[in-house]
Amino acid sequence: MKDYSLSMSKKAKSWFAADGKELRGSILKGSKRGQAVVQIVRHLNREVVGQGFYNGKKESEVPAVKKILKQTNINTQKVSIDALHLKPDSLKIINQAGGKFLVGLKGNQPELTDQMKDYSYYNCSSHDRLDREKGHGREEERFYLSYNVSRLKFDKRWDVVNFQSMVKVIRKQRIAKKDKSMYEESYYLSNIPTNNIQVANELFDAIRNHWQIEVNNNIRDTVLKEDKLCMSNPFSARVTACCRTLVINLLEQRSLKNKCEQLDLFADDFKQCLEWLKSIGFL
Repeated sequence: MKDYSLSMSKKAKSWFAADGKELRGSILKGSKRGQAVVQIVRHLNREVVGQGFYNGKKESEVPAVKKILKQTNINTQKVSIDALHLKPDSLKIINQAGGKFLVGLKGNQPELTDQMKDYSYYNCSSHDRLDREKGHGREEERFYLSYNVSRLKFDKRWDVVNFQSMVKVIRKQRIAKKDKSMYEESYYLSNIPTNNIQVANELFDAIRNHWQIEVNNNIRDTVLKEDKLCMSNPFSARVTACCRTLVINLLEQRSLKNKCEQLDLFADDFKQCLEWLKSIGFL
């Protein structure tokens, strides 16, 4: 059998996204929260390289992500995470392990958010890039700007994370058929210094590629019907989630455009499924 274990190189760092997803089918009647899965997904190919769980009624995503980052040594790599994890203790485990982070900045840290917004309004960016996309009746522009914040004075509690750069993204979208427009500004912080345009472009790409984990979540729901399967037993919900993760990783090896069709073919002809698993070295 092929070795599917993960080997991390501290020198040649790769980008990974970390995020949690609630298993809605595990929410019991009368409850608002259920079991949740935490995943670490590689930006490059959406491979799930780490996974953990927590009980949404009693526990939080933040310590669950911290735990899995340490267990997988992904804290030595480059990690994109959302604003929920913009906390000194969370970012410290990445920065002090020699890893790099890119974290969203929102209202959960109001003073830091206001500081970065003001800085972007009154100072010039060091690097910028404009991306344009058209498709499915939409026109979208994303204007990225990077700022050097290494010399700014932050609250003392942020000393352990070593902020170096801030990225501002201005996103404009127009839906032609509905004649609707959208304008949005978002902010991100990183311990990666943007000394040149190549590094700035890497951060810009990482912001875009962070949503690979949302693509995986969409596959779990639309193709594998994760949220529609009701399971009252927490252990069963977690085991089934692990099976779905394995299926996603295996299907991604074929770069299939229509995963539903492939699963239907395997359901109709199980021998074909076994032959394919042998061909990729899984069996």
